[in-house]
Formats: sequence, C-alpha cells, structure tokens
Amino acid sequence: MNHYPFRPKARTMLLLGEELIKDDLTAITELVKNSYDADATLIQLEINNTKNGYITLTDNGHGMTSETVIKGWLEPATSFKTERVNGAKKRSPVYGRVLLGEKGVGRFACHRLAEHLKITTRGAAHFETKSEIKDGRERIVVVPVPDINENAVIIDWNEFNDLDKYLDEVKIPFTTYEPSIFKSNTGTILSMTGLKAKWDNDKIKDLNKVLVRLMYPFGDKPEVEIRLVVDGENVELDYGVYDYVNRSDIKIKGTITRDGRFVGTYNGKNKNEILPKYERIINGNEAACYDFEVEFNIFERNNLTSLRKSNPLIETITAEYGGVAIYRDGFRVLPYGEKGVDWLNLDERRISKISTRIGNKQLQGLVSISSDLNSKLQDKTNREGLIENDAYFDFKELIMRLIKFIENERITEKTVISKKVNENEFINKVDSLSKTIFEKPLNKIDGSTKIFAKEIETDIKDLKQLYFKEMSLKQNRMENLTQLSGLGIAAERSTHEIGHLLNRIKFTIDKLLKLLPDASSEKELVYTIQKYNQALDSEIKLLNPLFKATRLTKSKINIKDVFNKTTMFFKNSIKENGIKLEVIEKSPLELTDNEGVLIQVFINLLDNAIYWTGEKPKNDQNLIVFEINGSENYITISDSGPGVHPEDIDSIFEPLFSKKINGRGLGLFITEEVLSSRGHKISYQPSSDGKIGACFKIEFNIKGELKNDK
Repeated sequence: MNHYPFRPKARTMLLLGEELIKDDLTAITELVKNSYDADATLIQLEINNTKNGYITLTDNGHGMTSETVIKGWLEPATSFKTERVNGAKKRSPVYGRVLLGEKGVGRFACHRLAEHLKITTRGAAHFETKSEIKDGRERIVVVPVPDINENAVIIDWNEFNDLDKYLDEVKIPFTTYEPSIFKSNTGTILSMTGLKAKWDNDKIKDLNKVLVRLMYPFGDKPEVEIRLVVDGENVELDYGVYDYVNRSDIKIKGTITRDGRFVGTYNGKNKNEILPKYERIINGNEAACYDFEVEFNIFERNNLTSLRKSNPLIETITAEYGGVAIYRDGFRVLPYGEKGVDWLNLDERRISKISTRIGNKQLQGLVSISSDLNSKLQDKTNREGLIENDAYFDFKELIMRLIKFIENERITEKTVISKKVNENEFINKVDSLSKTIFEKPLNKIDGSTKIFAKEIETDIKDLKQLYFKEMSLKQNRMENLTQLSGLGIAAERSTHEIGHLLNRIKFTIDKLLKLLPDASSEKELVYTIQKYNQALDSEIKLLNPLFKATRLTKSKINIKDVFNKTTMFFKNSIKENGIKLEVIEKSPLELTDNEGVLIQVFINLLDNAIYWTGEKPKNDQNLIVFEINGSENYITISDSGPGVHPEDIDSIFEPLFSKKINGRGLGLFITEEVLSSRGHKISYQPSSDGKIGACFKIEFNIKGELKNDK
C-alpha cells in the first residue's frame, strides 16, 4: 500500500482568501484586529487613490520576530492564537487582551485589498515587568523589549495564480537586518500596493462607519486610537453618532442571564425581571449560551418629527445604525447590526402589529459577549456571522425575550398616557380653550386680536394631536378585534358544515352496519368508526353555545355546570400537563345570563391558568382551583403558576399586553369587556400567602341585567 500527502496548488491561497474575506471593509477589520492582538495603542491607516495607489497600516504593537513570521504568519491556520490556558483563551502579553484573530485570515485580507504586500516588523525579544508612576499612583506594566533585528517579507500574490505551481513551490522573500524604521521600539507596517479597487467618497464613508463601530462605544473602551488618512488628508472618525443615540426615548442597560432573567435598568429604573418567553423553549430552563451584557436605545418613530427640528441628522442615523450589533471582547462581530441586516427579523414580525412591536430601525442595540464565558458562540470561518448551533439559537431567543419585555413595558406606558389624555389632558385643553374664548376681550386693538386667534389655533392643534393619538390606539384595537371576529365567523360557518357532514356520515354508517353480517371483522371496524364519529360530534356540539345564534338568549344557569362543560375543551391539556383540577362549591351559584358568554369567559381564564401552571418547574405540583361562593355571588379561579408581577397588574386587562410566547394580549381584555357589558366585574387578586400564583375573581350581577337596562 502506498501513501501520498495532500499537495495543494498555489492557487489554493487565493481561493481561500476569496471565500474567507467578504469585502474590502471586512479585510480592513481583520487587519485592525491583528494590530489589536499585538497590543497596539495606535493604528494609522493610510489610503492613497493616485495612479500608484496604496494602503498602509502602521501600528505600535509588539510586532513579529523572525520566528513569529516564519512559524506563525507564513503558516495559515496556525494554532498560536487558538491555544487556551486553563480553559480560557490566550491573552496578549502587554494588556492582557483576548486575542481576536484566531482564524488566521489576516494574510488573506491583504490579498483581498492589493496585488503586492510588504511587511516591515520588529518584534519583542521578551517582555519585562516594570513599575511606573501615573497620575500619582504606582502601577505594574509589561513592556516589550525590542528584538535585535527588523524583518521584511515581500509577497507578490500573482505568483500564487500560476496553475502549474504547487503551494510549496512559491518562495516568499524574507530578510532580517539591523533596524532602520523601528529603531527604538517594536511595531508593524503593512504596505499594500496595486490596489484592486478604488476607494471613492462613498466607500470612505462606509469605512468611517465601520471603524467607528468596530470597538464597543460604551463602557470601558479598548486602549486603541485609530487614525485614518485618505489621499494625504486626515479624516476624522465620526464618534458623534453616539451623542444622537443617547437621545433615544427608551434606554435599557444590564445583563441577560442564561435562565432568562434581565437585571439592569430601564429608563433609569432598576429592574430584576423574568423575561417573557418568545418562541423557543430552552432545554432545562438554562440556555446553552451564558450570561451577556446588553445596551439598547429605542426611538419612538412618531417622536422623530419633533426631535428632527433640533437634531436634523437623527432620522438618517437611526436608519443607518439601526439593529442589534454584537461585540465580542469589545470588538464587532460582523455582519450583525449592519444596515439591512435584520438578523432578528424585527421588521417582518412588526408588520402584523405595527403599533406595538419594535422595528429594526427603531432599535440601536449593542450586545456584549466574552470569549471565555461564551465560548460556544463561535464565528464562522468566513466571518459571515456566528455558527448556528444551540447556543446561538438560545442566544437569539434571550434577546427576543428582552425585546418582548420592552414591548410590554411600552404598552403599559402608552396605556397610562392614553388614560391621562382621556381623563386629564383632553378636559384641561377644552377648559383652556373655553377660558381663552370667554375671558379674553375681543375688542382690543394693536394686534391683540391676532395673538388671540393664534392661541386658539395652537390649542385646537393640540386637541387634534390628542384626538389622533387616541384614534390610533382605537384603530389598532379594532384591527385585532376584527381579526378575531373574522376567525369566529369562519369557525361558526365551518362548524355548521362539519355538523351536516357528521350527520351524513352517521346515516351512511347505519346503512353499512345493516348490510354487513353479524360478528364479522368488517362490522367491528365500522363500529370503531362509529365511535370516532360520535366523539367528534360531541366535540363540535361543545362549540354551539359560543356562536352568535345561541349567545342572544338568556336563561337561568348554574355556574358549576357551565364550568364543568368548559373543562371539556381542555381535558387533553389538563391531562398532558399533569394538572390537578379542583372545583370547590362553598354554596351553589345560579344567575340569569347566556351560557355561551360565560363559557367564553371561562375558556380564556382556564387557557391562561393551564399555560402558566405549565411554566413552573416539573417537580412542583400543578394545580388549578375553581371556587364558587353563591352566598356572596362570586367565583375565583387560581393556579399554581408564577403569578402576575406587581408592576404588570395594571396592564393585564389592556389590549395587546401579553407575556405568553406569541400571545396576542386579547384574552383578558375581551373577558373584562364581555363581563362589564353584562354588569359583572373581574379583578386580579394578589396572593396573600404566596401559595398560589394568579387568582382572578368574578363578582356576578345575578340578575343578568345590562348596565343600561334601567
């Protein structure tokens, strides 16, 4: 048996570069990361677009010795930066930075940008620990001691394009000599000539934006200064964009823990919340990723008009910088947060609920992860994002849970504002308008009449704005109710048709049974079909009280009987979730009302109770208790779930407020509307002993009269 090694062609280097480096901006990013890994505090990037154009990147990092060049830079996919110490990623020797360039693609970035490359570098022979005084304090610092020699590498990338050459046949010129550029310090210069593309104004603007966002803009910033020179002129990096971002309407900063909790601040208020689930069930209630930091700034789109007057660039900036960007150890992970990259599908999900959900352009979000704590969140080799494993999908789920939490908070705030508009602002504005009309004299001259008219005009504009706000909320509510109404009509029609079909099937089965001989296997099979048909007929008949025709009539009904009938809708869910259902009748309760209306109410309450009871740990007892007190005309339905957070109690009956996965936020709203229209009252009862989760109390008007019947 013979053995042969792989022998790659020289073109492999070029093909790999084309696959690994998406574009010129990504290439620059990779080179800056390499300088960061080398403990540089100053990086100067110079771009020249003349006939003999070039790109030069110079840093004051600890450079490369001849050994590092030969055994590191000239060996693609070397393991140097991927090594771990006690499970943690290897860090740079001077500032202890987590190394970013672990894929070893920096050399391919140079090829992406230009035809030719010259590397001039002087590395550190070793590192010394010294004590220095800064700002009156003594501190220990690590200082690179320059190697005796300076090194140069020259690469013509065109040589790798020879179809006949193998990779090991391309020889790279390498020289070592007495320092001539880095005479007293370490550092590296990458000189790239024969540019493959021109850097016009639009491309420089994009580069400016990339460099500004490359390092985490808030908190502890990396000790790196980036200077950009284009065609001989200094280009200031526009960090002022973050001044605009700080003028957002909603500010969130804190930590998301792997068990789905947010600990931090929301508009300055401390929060420690269990986040509402979005759509992904996390195995074992702990995400495959670990804790991470977030800093979100959200603009209300309808507030941008007034904000634009004092900050004319604000709308452009929110469009350019919108979305959620990810930072690892202080550096951007591309392409998250780039313009047009809506990796959380925020705009798509916003279409169905445009007034309540957050769009990609409204949100300027920063997520900070660390390599040590979140090692499972790994870059794809081509730098086109993170590898889509369980850790990544759990990571997305946790971010979406925070966004849903923010949306719920906004609904609560808008509800409070809406109530204040209705009860206070609207009345006050009308009073002010009346006062202006009736108390100000109309017979003044010298322009006072114009001033008076202007005041009326302003007040009327304010009234119109308040009116439009309220109408917008009502329109959104009606859209959601219309959707439900449409579903109800469709369900009623379909159920009616299914009932006819079931009767036809019953008739056909009866005829078939008469034709088959007794004790035959075929007849037993038909009997089985008959049982299934009867069961389906029973399920359909359960729905009849919910439809319009039967909801118009009132009769004397027993609450316990109605509740027992309602539980038939949930018999499978109750069994599957291992729920113990207790019905306690302290005294019988009868009233005059419509059975279908009360079934709808109990369906909404039972559905919520079953859902939230299932959110408790599996080893806890799942319990739902329905208690009837006929002597005082009320019932309670309670469960052993997590209950309602005190801050949410005022919002649970508001439309669109929900903490369920994909919840519509209409169940409790409709329940309250239906009950109040018939003179009944529903309220949330906080637990006094901590033994129960949520508890709802319905106080009945036992005569079943409408509020306006009298």
